[in-house]
Amino acid sequence: MAFFTGLIAAFAAWIINRSVVNRWGDLAVAYIVPVAEEILKTLIAIIFGASIFYAHFSFGVIEAIWDMKVNTKGFRPAIFSLLTHSIFGFITIYIFWLTGFLIFGIIISIITHIIWNSYIIRRSS
Repeated sequence: MAFFTGLIAAFAAWIINRSVVNRWGDLAVAYIVPVAEEILKTLIAIIFGASIFYAHFSFGVIEAIWDMKVNTKGFRPAIFSLLTHSIFGFITIYIFWLTGFLIFGIIISIITHIIWNSYIIRRSS
């Protein structure tokens, strides 16, 4: 079920991301994409009663496959997609476990994702 939720989240994120990135470029990648992706991955997992971590992991697998297909440096970005989305899932669960509030886990994973994407954008500029 978690792979299915990751697939749904990836498809929904692809639609949203395409729209916002076409409109706002790197600003969207840095700030809007992380918000959309972290909310989608976690809430779709919750709705379907699936593992939050494995929903994030499967999202990372799907993004890694996409990176391999469309990016000339596809292997390295693919590995980082898999690792970072897994880490974001772990952060979500860990903060939820620490606080008892899922929203805090989502917020911290969003902040971490924003920091990561901003770093990658600056590094590639």
